Amino acid sequence: MRDYVQAVALYQLAAAQTFVEAQYDLGRMYDDGQGVARDHAEALRLFQLAAAQGHAWAVYNIAFCHEYGDGVSKNKATAIRL
Repeated sequence: MRDYVQAVALYQLAAAQTFVEAQYDLGRMYDDGQGVARDHAEALRLFQLAAAQGHAWAVYNIAFCHEYGDGVSKNKATAIRL
C-alpha cells in the first residue's frame, strides 16, 4: 500500500528547498489527486517552478495544461509554443 499523504509531506519539504524532481513529482501528485485533493492550478505552479530549472517533463506538462485548460485558460497556441 502506498502512503501518498506521507509522500506529499516529504515532497513539500523538498520542493520548498527547490529540489526540481520534488517540484515535478509533487505537481504530478496534485494533477492526479494522489495524497491531496486534485488541484490543477497548484500542479501548474509546481510544474512552472520545475520548468524554470530546466525540467523537460515539467515543460511538457505545462503545455498539456494549456492544451486542455487544466489550471489555466485553454490555449492551444501557447501549448504548441512551449
